Amino acid sequence: MRSGWFRLPLPMFVISMAVWSAPASAQQPDSTAPVAEPADSAFTEEDEGSLIALPVIFYQPETGLGFGVTAINYYRATAEDTISPPSSVSFVGIYTTKKQLVLAVSSDMYVSEDRWRLSSSVSYSKFPNKYWGIGNDTPDSAEEDYTPRTLTLRLWPQKRIGAGWYAGLAALIIDRKVTDATEGGLIDSGLAPGVDDEQAIGLGGSLIRDSRDNRVYPRRGSYHKLIVDLFGDVWFGDNGFGVYTVDLRRYFPVAGTHVVALQALGIATSGEPPFDLYPQLGGESLLRGYFQGRYRDRSLLAFQGEYRIPVFWRFGAAGFVGVGQVAPEIGGFGLDRFWVSGGAGLRFLLARREGLNIRADFAFGEGSSGFYLSIGEAF
Repeated sequence: MRSGWFRLPLPMFVISMAVWSAPASAQQPDSTAPVAEPADSAFTEEDEGSLIALPVIFYQPETGLGFGVTAINYYRATAEDTISPPSSVSFVGIYTTKKQLVLAVSSDMYVSEDRWRLSSSVSYSKFPNKYWGIGNDTPDSAEEDYTPRTLTLRLWPQKRIGAGWYAGLAALIIDRKVTDATEGGLIDSGLAPGVDDEQAIGLGGSLIRDSRDNRVYPRRGSYHKLIVDLFGDVWFGDNGFGVYTVDLRRYFPVAGTHVVALQALGIATSGEPPFDLYPQLGGESLLRGYFQGRYRDRSLLAFQGEYRIPVFWRFGAAGFVGVGQVAPEIGGFGLDRFWVSGGAGLRFLLARREGLNIRADFAFGEGSSGFYLSIGEAF
């Protein structure tokens, strides 16, 4: 087995950069998913056992300019299994101009001809952030600052139960502490839900249907997932809560090489989740144009669509629109309460075979806007 820090083939560059395409979204409650999935077509026998280290750079309103390093090693879990995707172990270290720090190590193991998948990760983040309170109509004047320091352990085994179908169990341990809150604000005064709950254990399950023709840049097919996570405090006390996620995505080829991508997302909670694990609108993946967490509550409903067009050579373009709202309960959604966002962006294709793009998007919300520079599509 070789250790190569200097051999940088383009496909491996693409995959390594994809390990960290959305740091802010690590705060979402359904983050039991692995950090990244390797693209099957990028792996060759020559790549096996190679350790690749590369720089990372991105920009989001939530983070400002972010930079760091990622390293990833690919291997075959069993030498005789040539059907499973390549397994991987990866590391990422990120620091941003808003003094946010993220360190993460993750592993994705594929065995028994892809009948079993085992993903695990450990991460630490110090992530200065903003809070406007709970609800779909919180005013801009309610903005306050806070810094969560979070240590997270995840374990997610999955079993293939049919063609394109996977069922899994998940375990999640969170140790968190909120610091540096705006003096006199809701968090500093202890009025934000769960602000003093520092430890939690989550156990859950998932059901996934994946018929996409490509995991990185799908042109046809669907990706549907149902995730249920049930949490208690570390001593299994009274502060338990649940998070229930339904994520439906569909991709259609149009006019030959154009693609229409659609997503419907619903998240509901039960019990008493901490305020920073409430479902949240905004960010680089959901309702671009709004700061992630600008609107949060116990339930979320969102729809978004994107039209993706190749322009010339490796350049492409996309237009997108989205609507979403949060509510204290599922029955609290209303047709007149949706927040709307839209925008357009440019794409640069790094590797034709994998279909992974550098994405530069400019988006507008109602009274807000944002610029996003990252790797991979929003959904």
